[in-house]
Amino acid sequence: MAGMQLVAAPLKNADTIVQKEVKVIKNELSASQKDSILYEKLSADQLMELKLQEAQTERERIDAENRNEMPLNGAGIVLIVLIPFVFVVIMLTIIGNIRNRESKRRYDLYMKSLEMGQAIPEHFFEEPEKKNVVSNLKKGILWLAIGLAIVVSCIVIAEKDALFLGIIPAFVGLGYLLVHYLDKPKQDLPE
Repeated sequence: MAGMQLVAAPLKNADTIVQKEVKVIKNELSASQKDSILYEKLSADQLMELKLQEAQTERERIDAENRNEMPLNGAGIVLIVLIPFVFVVIMLTIIGNIRNRESKRRYDLYMKSLEMGQAIPEHFFEEPEKKNVVSNLKKGILWLAIGLAIVVSCIVIAEKDALFLGIIPAFVGLGYLLVHYLDKPKQDLPE
Protein backbone atom coordinates (compact mmCIF):
# COMPACT_ATOMS: atom_id res chain seq x y z
CA MET A 1 0.00 0.00 0.00
CA ALA A 2 2.78 2.31 0.74
CA GLY A 3 4.15 1.80 -2.78
CA MET A 4 0.90 2.75 -4.36
CA GLN A 5 0.73 5.93 -2.50
CA LEU A 6 4.17 6.82 -3.74
CA VAL A 7 3.19 6.14 -7.34
CA ALA A 8 -0.06 8.12 -7.11
CA ALA A 9 1.66 11.22 -5.82
CA PRO A 10 4.08 11.54 -8.76
CA LEU A 11 1.19 11.09 -11.23
CA LYS A 12 -0.75 13.94 -9.68
CA ASN A 13 2.35 16.11 -9.90
CA ALA A 14 2.85 15.07 -13.53
CA ASP A 15 -0.77 15.97 -14.39
CA THR A 16 -0.41 19.41 -12.85
CA ILE A 17 2.88 19.95 -14.71
CA VAL A 18 1.23 18.94 -18.00
CA GLN A 19 -1.74 21.20 -17.28
CA LYS A 20 0.62 24.08 -16.54
CA GLU A 21 2.52 23.43 -19.78
CA VAL A 22 -0.75 23.33 -21.73
CA LYS A 23 -1.77 26.66 -20.15
CA VAL A 24 1.63 28.17 -21.03
CA ILE A 25 1.33 26.89 -24.62
CA LYS A 26 -2.23 28.25 -24.86
CA ASN A 27 -1.07 31.66 -23.63
CA GLU A 28 1.98 31.71 -25.92
CA LEU A 29 0.07 30.91 -29.10
CA SER A 30 -1.52 33.81 -30.87
CA ALA A 31 -5.05 33.66 -32.20
CA SER A 32 -3.84 33.14 -35.77
CA GLN A 33 -1.57 30.26 -34.68
CA LYS A 34 -4.45 28.62 -32.84
CA ASP A 35 -6.66 29.09 -35.91
CA SER A 36 -4.03 27.56 -38.22
CA ILE A 37 -3.79 24.46 -36.01
CA LEU A 38 -7.60 24.21 -36.07
CA TYR A 39 -7.78 24.76 -39.83
CA GLU A 40 -5.30 21.94 -40.50
CA LYS A 41 -7.68 19.49 -38.86
CA LEU A 42 -10.80 20.62 -40.82
CA SER A 43 -11.91 19.50 -44.28
CA ALA A 44 -12.40 21.94 -47.17
CA ASP A 45 -16.19 21.89 -46.76
CA GLN A 46 -15.92 22.57 -43.05
CA LEU A 47 -13.49 25.43 -43.73
CA MET A 48 -15.86 26.91 -46.31
CA GLU A 49 -18.79 26.69 -43.89
CA LEU A 50 -16.69 28.32 -41.17
CA LYS A 51 -15.66 31.19 -43.48
CA LEU A 52 -19.27 31.74 -44.55
CA GLN A 53 -20.35 31.95 -40.91
CA GLU A 54 -17.54 34.42 -40.18
CA ALA A 55 -18.57 36.56 -43.16
CA GLN A 56 -22.22 36.50 -42.07
CA THR A 57 -21.25 37.47 -38.52
CA GLU A 58 -19.11 40.33 -39.84
CA ARG A 59 -21.98 41.58 -42.05
CA GLU A 60 -24.36 41.52 -39.10
CA ARG A 61 -21.84 43.43 -36.96
CA ILE A 62 -21.36 46.08 -39.66
CA ASP A 63 -25.14 46.43 -40.15
CA ALA A 64 -25.61 46.83 -36.40
CA GLU A 65 -22.90 49.52 -36.30
CA ASN A 66 -24.45 51.34 -39.26
CA ARG A 67 -27.86 51.31 -37.59
CA ASN A 68 -26.32 52.68 -34.41
CA GLU A 69 -24.44 55.40 -36.30
CA MET A 70 -27.51 56.56 -38.23
CA PRO A 71 -28.31 59.94 -36.66
CA LEU A 72 -31.95 60.01 -37.76
CA ASN A 73 -34.64 57.45 -38.29
CA GLY A 74 -37.23 57.62 -41.07
CA ALA A 75 -39.47 60.08 -39.23
CA GLY A 76 -36.57 62.49 -38.66
CA ILE A 77 -35.65 62.47 -42.34
CA VAL A 78 -39.28 63.06 -43.36
CA LEU A 79 -39.48 66.01 -40.95
CA ILE A 80 -36.29 67.53 -42.33
CA VAL A 81 -37.69 67.31 -45.85
CA LEU A 82 -41.14 68.65 -44.93
CA ILE A 83 -40.14 71.54 -42.63
CA PRO A 84 -39.06 73.91 -45.46
CA PHE A 85 -42.31 73.30 -47.33
CA VAL A 86 -44.39 73.80 -44.20
CA PHE A 87 -42.46 77.01 -43.50
CA VAL A 88 -43.21 78.32 -47.01
CA VAL A 89 -46.91 77.47 -46.64
CA ILE A 90 -47.04 79.23 -43.27
CA MET A 91 -45.31 82.33 -44.69
CA LEU A 92 -47.66 82.44 -47.69
CA THR A 93 -50.64 82.10 -45.35
CA ILE A 94 -49.41 84.96 -43.18
CA ILE A 95 -48.76 87.20 -46.20
CA GLY A 96 -52.20 86.33 -47.63
CA ASN A 97 -53.89 87.16 -44.33
CA ILE A 98 -52.10 90.51 -44.12
CA ARG A 99 -53.14 91.43 -47.67
CA ASN A 100 -56.69 90.25 -47.01
CA ARG A 101 -56.94 92.42 -43.89
CA GLU A 102 -55.60 95.44 -45.82
CA SER A 103 -58.10 94.84 -48.60
CA LYS A 104 -60.94 94.47 -46.08
CA ARG A 105 -59.89 97.68 -44.34
CA ARG A 106 -59.95 99.56 -47.66
CA TYR A 107 -63.35 98.10 -48.53
CA ASP A 108 -64.78 99.12 -45.15
CA LEU A 109 -63.40 102.65 -45.58
CA TYR A 110 -64.90 102.81 -49.08
CA MET A 111 -68.32 101.66 -47.84
CA LYS A 112 -68.33 104.16 -44.96
CA SER A 113 -67.38 107.02 -47.28
CA LEU A 114 -70.23 106.04 -49.65
CA GLU A 115 -72.71 105.91 -46.77
CA MET A 116 -71.65 109.36 -45.66
CA GLY A 117 -71.82 110.69 -49.22
CA GLN A 118 -68.17 111.70 -49.44
CA ALA A 119 -66.19 111.58 -52.63
CA ILE A 120 -63.47 108.96 -52.98
CA PRO A 121 -60.06 110.11 -54.14
CA GLU A 122 -58.97 108.87 -57.57
CA HIS A 123 -55.81 107.20 -56.30
CA PHE A 124 -57.69 105.31 -53.57
CA PHE A 125 -57.63 101.92 -55.35
CA GLU A 126 -54.12 102.23 -56.74
CA GLU A 127 -51.43 100.16 -55.11
CA PRO A 128 -48.71 102.24 -53.49
CA GLU A 129 -45.42 102.29 -55.38
CA LYS A 130 -42.55 100.43 -53.86
CA LYS A 131 -40.02 102.87 -52.52
CA ASN A 132 -37.41 100.22 -51.88
CA VAL A 133 -36.14 99.78 -55.44
CA VAL A 134 -32.66 98.28 -55.51
CA SER A 135 -30.44 99.85 -58.11
CA ASN A 136 -28.18 97.97 -60.45
CA LEU A 137 -25.21 99.64 -58.76
CA LYS A 138 -26.16 98.17 -55.38
CA LYS A 139 -26.77 94.70 -56.87
CA GLY A 140 -23.50 94.87 -58.81
CA ILE A 141 -21.44 95.80 -55.77
CA LEU A 142 -23.09 93.07 -53.70
CA TRP A 143 -22.60 90.31 -56.30
CA LEU A 144 -19.02 91.40 -57.01
CA ALA A 145 -18.18 91.40 -53.28
CA ILE A 146 -19.68 87.93 -52.81
CA GLY A 147 -17.81 86.58 -55.83
CA LEU A 148 -14.49 88.07 -54.73
CA ALA A 149 -14.98 86.74 -51.19
CA ILE A 150 -15.53 83.22 -52.52
CA VAL A 151 -12.51 83.48 -54.84
CA VAL A 152 -10.26 84.71 -52.02
CA SER A 153 -11.47 81.98 -49.65
CA CYS A 154 -10.83 79.31 -52.32
CA ILE A 155 -7.31 80.65 -52.83
CA VAL A 156 -6.64 80.74 -49.08
CA ILE A 157 -7.76 77.15 -48.51
CA ALA A 158 -5.95 76.06 -51.70
CA GLU A 159 -9.09 74.71 -53.35
CA LYS A 160 -8.39 75.62 -56.97
CA ASP A 161 -11.21 73.45 -58.33
CA ALA A 162 -13.88 75.56 -56.61
CA LEU A 163 -12.73 78.94 -57.99
CA PHE A 164 -15.55 78.96 -60.54
CA LEU A 165 -18.01 79.17 -57.65
CA GLY A 166 -16.67 82.65 -56.95
CA ILE A 167 -15.99 83.71 -60.51
CA ILE A 168 -19.63 83.31 -61.56
CA PRO A 169 -21.10 85.78 -59.00
CA ALA A 170 -18.19 88.15 -59.62
CA PHE A 171 -19.04 88.32 -63.33
CA VAL A 172 -22.75 88.74 -62.50
CA GLY A 173 -21.73 91.72 -60.35
CA LEU A 174 -19.61 93.14 -63.15
CA GLY A 175 -22.60 92.75 -65.48
CA TYR A 176 -24.85 94.72 -63.11
CA LEU A 177 -22.20 97.44 -62.79
CA LEU A 178 -21.89 97.62 -66.58
CA VAL A 179 -25.68 97.92 -66.95
CA HIS A 180 -25.72 100.64 -64.30
CA TYR A 181 -23.10 102.75 -66.08
CA LEU A 182 -24.51 102.17 -69.59
CA ASP A 183 -28.13 102.93 -68.65
CA LYS A 184 -27.22 105.98 -66.65
CA PRO A 185 -29.28 108.92 -67.89
CA LYS A 186 -27.12 111.30 -69.81
CA GLN A 187 -27.12 114.81 -68.43
CA ASP A 188 -27.25 117.66 -70.89
CA LEU A 189 -23.99 119.46 -70.82
CA PRO A 190 -24.28 123.29 -71.01
CA GLU A 191 -22.97 124.64 -74.26
